[in-house]
Amino acid sequence: MIPGTPYPLLAWMKRAEPDRYHAIRHFFMAKDYVNYRLTGVVATEESDLSFAPCDFRGRRKSEEFFTAFGIEEMSTRLPTVGVSDGLLGTV
Repeated sequence: MIPGTPYPLLAWMKRAEPDRYHAIRHFFMAKDYVNYRLTGVVATEESDLSFAPCDFRGRRKSEEFFTAFGIEEMSTRLPTVGVSDGLLGTV
C-alpha cells in the first residue's frame, strides 16, 4: 500500500485532525479535482479505485476496506465512480 493513498490518510486525519475530517464532503485524486474545477462534476473513475477502498473484480468501492480502516463514514463521501473512457462533463 502506498502511504499517500486516501484510506491511510483519512484514518490518520480522523485521529489527528477530527474537525477537518468531519468537514470532508468528498475525497478524490488530484486529477478529479482538476476535472471538478473544469466541469463542476464531482466524480472519479474506476482506475483510481486502486487508490481508494475498492472491489477490483466488481469495479466498485468496498465497504470492507472502509471498515478495516475505521473510516466507514467516508464511504458515502467517495464520489460517483465512472468508467475510465466515459465522458465526465463539458468545459
